[in-house]
Amino acid sequence: MEAGKKMAMAGAYAMMATFAFAFEIDLRTARIEAMPSCTTNESQKQAVRELEKHLSMIAQKRKPAKAPSGVVFVVGKVAPGCKEASAHEAHAQAVGGKIYFWGDDSRSRFYQRWGTLYGVYGFLEKVLGVKWVWAGDKGIVLTPRNTVEVPDGWSYRFYPPLEVSNIAEYTARPYSLLRPRLVEYTPVALRVSDDRARTFGHEWSQWMRRLRHQTRTHVTSGHAFTDWNRRFAETRPELLALDEKGRRGYPGEHEKDSDRARWIKLCVSNPAVVDQIITDWCAGGTNRYLNICPNDAYGFCRCENCRAWDADKPGEDFNAHKTDRYVRFWNRVAEKACAIRPDVTIVTYLYSSYRFPPRRERLQRPENFLFSTVPESRDDSEQLLGAWRKLGMKRYFVRPNYLCYCAAPVRGMERFFYEDFKRNLAGGMMGVSEDNTPRPQEQFEFYTFGRLIAEPDLSFETIEAEFLSQYGSAAPEMKEYFTRVRLRAEAGRLKAKEAKPYKQSVDTKILDDSQYYGAAYSAHTDADYAGDLDVVGRALAHADLSEMERWRVNRVRAMIENARLTRKFIYARDSMKTREFAEVGRELILKRIELKDAIDDKCWGSTFRGYPSEIRWWMWIKDKYLKEFWEPSAPAK
Repeated sequence: MEAGKKMAMAGAYAMMATFAFAFEIDLRTARIEAMPSCTTNESQKQAVRELEKHLSMIAQKRKPAKAPSGVVFVVGKVAPGCKEASAHEAHAQAVGGKIYFWGDDSRSRFYQRWGTLYGVYGFLEKVLGVKWVWAGDKGIVLTPRNTVEVPDGWSYRFYPPLEVSNIAEYTARPYSLLRPRLVEYTPVALRVSDDRARTFGHEWSQWMRRLRHQTRTHVTSGHAFTDWNRRFAETRPELLALDEKGRRGYPGEHEKDSDRARWIKLCVSNPAVVDQIITDWCAGGTNRYLNICPNDAYGFCRCENCRAWDADKPGEDFNAHKTDRYVRFWNRVAEKACAIRPDVTIVTYLYSSYRFPPRRERLQRPENFLFSTVPESRDDSEQLLGAWRKLGMKRYFVRPNYLCYCAAPVRGMERFFYEDFKRNLAGGMMGVSEDNTPRPQEQFEFYTFGRLIAEPDLSFETIEAEFLSQYGSAAPEMKEYFTRVRLRAEAGRLKAKEAKPYKQSVDTKILDDSQYYGAAYSAHTDADYAGDLDVVGRALAHADLSEMERWRVNRVRAMIENARLTRKFIYARDSMKTREFAEVGRELILKRIELKDAIDDKCWGSTFRGYPSEIRWWMWIKDKYLKEFWEPSAPAK
């Protein structure tokens, strides 16, 4: 991995070398020559489209020269004197007054590589200064110009520095944004349309490509047993966890419609569970990676045998520490799988209450395990993973839920996430796979992760300057604003970390950083928000802001107003009678409708319904006092 990272960085900064002479490109007339393969090769096709799109945005009245003259950019062809791209590589090279783009554009049923496209993005970023701070055209930051000088011999080479490079894209796709349970809990006026959901899904995937994310090692992971209730609840319930009511599974319930069916836990002490896992694996061809990541949430088996595998402390909550039972279970799976295929890699989570190091059990075949670690923002991840390494952990990638955030305030955790990434990189992680909720309140955090995944050597100050460039001359004031938020947020995180751990009861849902919502609200007072609005007001006072720069600053202003009123709503419940509290809810909904276009959030459903952000408040008043907002003729104001 280290060699790959060094190569990636060398390629990214090759343009800084000294060259004999430079040639000038007139961006208004420079023509793009697309090789015949560009009509069928998806990477090359997008490379042509993206290059023309950005050149047209940068150059005034762009009108490319007619063939055969004016060729400057050659897409899909190896530059003279250069070699074909190796696996995962992207290249751009200036030779003889032309710039060539090529790379590994191979594809299979599992992946598409984007070598040529990433070569184009390298040129746009390193030579023309383009930045992509968010999904869609509103996230493109550039400086208009008509010409540029490029040293002859300039080159760019990109090679993914991490084996696993991923910020999840499924979260922005229509099937996620339009999930019935989210749509039904969102006021009609705030629902995202089918067309807008499809567009945003495309924009989100495109943003990940613009950031140059490319996974080199495709690992089979993720909750592995979501269909086991459907498969076995009626015929073999003994494979499923015994719940607190003495039930094993939920016959007739489908994982698409039932959370408890989808997230059913297994009776891990039952040897038949291991046998069934091995049977399924063999039926699938004994793949290199055997995924046994437990299902989400809690619901751990309460049978006597599974309880006997725990290493609980006296008086400890049932859900507090479940690692020992799972390590013993993983060892059983590894023993049988290795007997069939000695080089098998067992993939499993370190998550929830089994992310902590075991107290009694030990890994028997650590070289055969790959761990997908899911830390929580209050964890000391360096200490946690260091303890696992001492117990034999050899390989891991980080799959946090840090970006699964449903609360209203801009969170301000970007520096913490930057430092956490750097610690894990130094600790030997093979990559990162970020789950998320794609909301504008986390834009700075997303950009920080996105840039680090492609260029891990970047300093925080460099990333911060890039991000703030979207605000034009208002960047100093916006830096002041984000610094204010960050200082309060980091203090809130430390306070939450030092507090008594929250009780992990059987009612607790999925462990993600929506659990951080309480600290997120308590970290910011009404006076803080008033001060933030003053700072952003000074930013908006800049007369020379472009239309897009002003829209971006105003978006932050709208998010502050929403967060301020949401805070009032959250705290009002404890001090008001129900009807009075419902009027505060009405005020908040009307304000959100007013700010809808300014905030441009596609995930209002996650805010209203996503557990445990606001649902506990709305369910108290929604149907009795505010029903009109959920009816087809909901008021617009």
